[in-house]
Amino acid sequence: MPGKKAQYGQQCAYLVTDVVAESNLAVKKLAVGTVTAGDPLTYTILVTNTGPSHARAVTVTDEADVEFVEFVGFAHLRFALVHL
Repeated sequence: MPGKKAQYGQQCAYLVTDVVAESNLAVKKLAVGTVTAGDPLTYTILVTNTGPSHARAVTVTDEADVEFVEFVGFAHLRFALVHL
């Protein structure tokens, strides 16, 4: 039986606790300065989790209208795992 087991003499008592994981995600897109049409724009996507649980299997998708935006590439991809 899952949960904590407490034993008193010949009797056994079980305490079963359901634990529900809960995350609180925020996504921000940050850019510095201004950009002129036709010039490249560099920006950062920041994802934070204020918990209380770890966020698992998170996918962030940044969609752009291909009629107006051309994807050139990315400089680097960096992950920092921080539990707040």
